[in-house]
Amino acid sequence: MVSIKRGIDKLKGYVGHIKIDEQGKIIESRNVENPAKLAEVINFNLKRGNEEARELGFNKMNGFAIFGEKESLVFMKGLGVVVDSQKVDWQDVFTYYTFNVAFCATGVVLTVLSLILFYIAIFTNFMYFLA
Repeated sequence: MVSIKRGIDKLKGYVGHIKIDEQGKIIESRNVENPAKLAEVINFNLKRGNEEARELGFNKMNGFAIFGEKESLVFMKGLGVVVDSQKVDWQDVFTYYTFNVAFCATGVVLTVLSLILFYIAIFTNFMYFLA
């Protein structure tokens, strides 16, 4: 069984989730009333969304959100999250999907490198031409 990222159930408004593979088979589900029906809806939307993405010149669709009055479904990277539409913090949901430690580490390394180069350029004669 493939485990999900830590902390998904800590999202504000979290109701349940479903994890599916590329073929649309359910790997894991929690607190979802009808996981087979939800997997069918996800697969249909992925298929149709990928067709529309190709028509628009994109390779594929990365994710989607279906908004409802009481509950909403957000799907990306094989994980569908059902959230309460009234309580959810959408910024937290999308940050959960897009946050990557590698991006943060790369940003820190590039920032430190740029500060070092700035120091060398300003306070030494080694890269004086950059200042």
